[in-house]
Amino acid sequence: MVLSAVCASAGFAADFRLLRLNGNLVKWGDPTLGQGAQITWALLDKASHFPDALNCRSMVPFAPHLAQGPADAAIAMAELRRAFDTWAAAADISFRMVDDPRKADIVIGAQAIPTGRAYSSVAYDSPGDVPERSVAAKALSPSARQGGGLSVAESRSVKSIRQSLICLNPERAWKVGYDGNLEVYDLYFTFLHEIGHTIGLDHPGASGGVMGYRYDEKVRALQDGDIEAVRRLYGVPRSGSRQ
Repeated sequence: MVLSAVCASAGFAADFRLLRLNGNLVKWGDPTLGQGAQITWALLDKASHFPDALNCRSMVPFAPHLAQGPADAAIAMAELRRAFDTWAAAADISFRMVDDPRKADIVIGAQAIPTGRAYSSVAYDSPGDVPERSVAAKALSPSARQGGGLSVAESRSVKSIRQSLICLNPERAWKVGYDGNLEVYDLYFTFLHEIGHTIGLDHPGASGGVMGYRYDEKVRALQDGDIEAVRRLYGVPRSGSRQ
């Protein structure tokens, strides 16, 4: 299956891609571009199976499984919260942690069958259609599609996300900070990238922004393309601040 996306036109400051699932753009809340959203998230509290997911299908609780190297559960939680806060500062989108993962919009856990590094899955409301399409950090190479901004028809083809999943490989070593070792990923950057997928962003290319699919430690914060993308979906932050 080809993962398609919407590209920014040459008139924008930076390239970005919005996630397109089964021909539809997807976002949380009101399925209208530029409308803000409030999203809940939770850590998985027991072994669970998500049969409709292509990735993150079987997960176990985030702690104590993710405890490789310095990235113990407490540190990982702090980096996860910081990643959510970063996206919240960039657009009119907010995140609130809840205790019950069954009631959460985004569920985060560790892979029950470890593979790769980190993955995300996004499912949207679409009765009668295949509702699920999953995306992976680094593993997917985006198509070479180039094009202009959104057409009127594209802007109207927006669906509301109903659930997203994030799962990390508990057998991989994780770190906090950047030291040039590209075999060990920084947790904050990984969470930042995966959350981007769960809110409707795709890979614009190999590098150049947080949503680039190649981990290289050259990008350590949201770039113009990342911010343009999330604001296209959810609008500018109410406070007027910018990450």
